[in-house]
Amino acid sequence: MRLSIVILDRETLGDDLDISALREIGDVTEYANTTKDETTTRIKDAHIVISNKVILTKEMMLQAPKLQLVCIAATGMNNIELDAAKELGIEKEISTITKKAMAGELDFFESLTSRVSLLKGLDYEKVKNISHNLPFMSGAKKTIKILKK
Repeated sequence: MRLSIVILDRETLGDDLDISALREIGDVTEYANTTKDETTTRIKDAHIVISNKVILTKEMMLQAPKLQLVCIAATGMNNIELDAAKELGIEKEISTITKKAMAGELDFFESLTSRVSLLKGLDYEKVKNISHNLPFMSGAKKTIKILKK
C-alpha cells in the first residue's frame, strides 16, 4: 500500500527542499498554500500531512480517518507542547530558543541542542512522567518504521 502524503504549504518550505524520498514511499500531493477552509478537504484521505504554517486542529484531524502522522516543518510556538514545558519550568527558555530560531539566529542543530540541554538537572521522574503522557498520533510508530526502510 502506498501512502498518501499531503504537503499543505509547499511554497513556504523553499525551492531547495528535496522531497524525492517522500515520492519513493507514497503519492505526494503538494499545495502551494492552504487556507483554513481548504484544510479538512485536503487532508481527509491523507496518511501523512506536512505543514509549515497551516494550523491543524483536533476537529480537522478527526475528519481524516487514515491520518497516521503530522510533520510540522516549523518552529512556531503553537507547535510545541507548551503545557509540558510550563510544568517543567522551562517555558520561558523554550520561548526564547524558538524566537531565536525563527529569527535565523540559531540553526536546527543549535536549536535542538539548546532545547535538550534544558533537560539537564531536571527531576528525572517528573520528566519521565510528562514524556509518557505526551500525545502521539495513531499510527506514528508504524509510519516511522515504514519511512526507515
